[in-house]
Amino acid sequence: MADRVLLIDDNEIVRDILVEHLETEGYKVAACPNGYQGLDLFKNDRFDLVILDLIMPGINGIEVLKEIKRISPHSVVILITGFGSVESAIDAMRAGAFDYITKPFNLSDVNFSVRRGIDVGRLKRENVNLKRQLKNRYGFENMIGDPNDMQNILTSIVNQYLPRIKYYANKMSINLPTELSKDDLVSAGIIGLLEAVERYDCKKEASLKTFSDLRIKGAIIDEIRSMQWASRDVRKKLSAVRETYKRLEGRLSRPPTNEEAAKELGIGINELNAVLLTSNMNSLRSLHDTVIGSSGETKELIDCISSDKETNPAESFELKESITGLINAIKSLSPREKLIVSLYYFEELTLKEIGNVVGLTESRICQILNETILKLKKNINKTKSFRDI
Repeated sequence: MADRVLLIDDNEIVRDILVEHLETEGYKVAACPNGYQGLDLFKNDRFDLVILDLIMPGINGIEVLKEIKRISPHSVVILITGFGSVESAIDAMRAGAFDYITKPFNLSDVNFSVRRGIDVGRLKRENVNLKRQLKNRYGFENMIGDPNDMQNILTSIVNQYLPRIKYYANKMSINLPTELSKDDLVSAGIIGLLEAVERYDCKKEASLKTFSDLRIKGAIIDEIRSMQWASRDVRKKLSAVRETYKRLEGRLSRPPTNEEAAKELGIGINELNAVLLTSNMNSLRSLHDTVIGSSGETKELIDCISSDKETNPAESFELKESITGLINAIKSLSPREKLIVSLYYFEELTLKEIGNVVGLTESRICQILNETILKLKKNINKTKSFRDI
C-alpha cells in the first residue's frame, strides 16, 4: 500500500508541483491550502507524513504542528518556508518538526527528507506496537495465578540475568548509532530475556541460561539493526565501496575518481552515487542530544546553534548599509525589471510562468533576469566603493 502524505501549503504553484512530484514517486497525496482544512483532514484520516508551510493565513505552521503533535505525538512533520532563519528552524524543531526545508527547494532534497521521515515514522509505530504487545503479553493481569507471585518471579529472573545483559550491551555498543544508547540495548536485552522465559521448554536439554543467552543477544542485535538506515545488503555494498577506494588509492598513489571506482566495482556511476548517498544517512544526531560545553557545562545541541540576532555592532551596521544599498539599487530598475525580479525571487515563479505573465519567451526572461542581477551588483558595488572613500 502506498505511503500517505498530507500537504498543507497556501501557495497553489508550490502545492501543485509537490503533489505531482510526490505522486510520481509513488506516494498518495492529499493537499489543502490552509491549516484549518489540514487539521480536519488529519483528524479524520491516517497519514504517514505531513508537509507543512510555515507562513499561512489564519493559523501558521507552528500552531498547526503543535496541534498535530497533540493529536498524534509520533506523527512526522516536515516544515517548508520561503522565510527561513535559524530562529524559525529552532522553533520548528522544538515544536517537534522532523525536518525544516527552505524555499526555493530542490526536489531531490524533498525526496530524501520525505523518504527518511516515513522510515522514521514507521520505526516509531513499530516501537509503539511492540511495547503494546509486550504489555499485553507480560501484563500481570493476564497471568494465571497470583499476580504478585508472578511479578516477584520475573523480577528475580531479570535481576539474576541483568549483569549478563549489561555485559552484552557494553560489548555491542561499539560504533553504536547516535539514536541508541547502552540503556536502550539493556532494555532490548530484558525484553529478549522475557521472551526466552516464555518460550523455554524445560523438557529439552538446553538450560535456561544457554537458551536465554541466544535470545538476549538476538534482541540486542535486532534493536541495533532497527535503528540503522541502511539494510544489511546496503552495508555490504558500502563496505565494498570503501575497500575499492582504499585499494585504488594505493594503486594510483592518489584519490580515485568516482568514475574509476565505479569501473573497478563493475557498476554504473548512478548506482555508486546512490550507495555513497546512503552512507550519509548513517551519521544523524538529534538536536536534543546532550553535549559538553567549553566550560564543562552540559547543554542540548539545539542550544549551541547561534542566533540570527547575536551579531556584533559592526556586523549590524554593515548589514544595514547593505540593505540600504540593495533598496537604492532596486529603485534604479525599470518597472518591468522590478516585476520580473519580484516574480522570480518573491513569488517563486519559474521562468516559463513569468514569461506567461509578462508576455515574453522563457529565454528572454532569463536574459532580462541575468542583466538585472548584473545591474544590481554593479550599483551595490558602486555604493560600497563610494562609502569606502
